[in-house]
Amino acid sequence: MRTGLIAITAVLLVRAAAVFAPGVWGPDHSPTFQIVSSLIVLALGLSFLLGTIKAWPLLSMRT
Repeated sequence: MRTGLIAITAVLLVRAAAVFAPGVWGPDHSPTFQIVSSLIVLALGLSFLLGTIKAWPLLSMRT
């Protein structure tokens, strides 16, 4: 469970940071699309990050 949550969080946060990487976006994507989509993915990534941090002690318990 931990590995999956960390992987999802990492993918979302790296995708959100793609707005700053030159050459990632094709010419068919407007700057508005790049910014808005990155902000949405950033919000999702931060939500996963905060949820994972909050649930971390419960995830370490073996049942």
